[in-house]
Amino acid sequence: MVSKPTIEKIQGDVADYSAETLELEFDRFFRDQPEICDFVMDLTSTTSQRVREISLYLGYVVYKSLEETYRDALSEATPETIAAASVESRLWMERMNVSGPSDDPTSGLRIEADEPVLLGFVVSEVEEAITDGLEMKEEEMGAVFFAMKTVIASLSPGKQA
Repeated sequence: MVSKPTIEKIQGDVADYSAETLELEFDRFFRDQPEICDFVMDLTSTTSQRVREISLYLGYVVYKSLEETYRDALSEATPETIAAASVESRLWMERMNVSGPSDDPTSGLRIEADEPVLLGFVVSEVEEAITDGLEMKEEEMGAVFFAMKTVIASLSPGKQA
């Protein structure tokens, strides 16, 4: 399971990247996981540029965190794994909605969730972006969360086809 220190390390690495290194890293991400990148871009195609950017950033951190944690067990996601993960994510989100709101926004993440720490990271990053002034409609927030839940499920070892 991905740990909080792993996520913090990846975030620190990204913050320290030069513009050139960042470009190279994102090129590698697009080359290593083209279906994931296409999925995120397609799902956020009707959102603002800033929402697409945060979605790709989150996707990259998710990918790098899983890569760091699972090393050689991580493989390229396929359209089939993404489709299966999308169904799983949609059902999971429906169960989350049925359980109702909570004072703890990450409490539901513990319900049958792959990589709850990684999902908690996604929630906190979206909340921080909104606090910092990012305007995000509820449906955009849902699209970002659905995309990241699907990315996590698609890339988690044992889920890949």
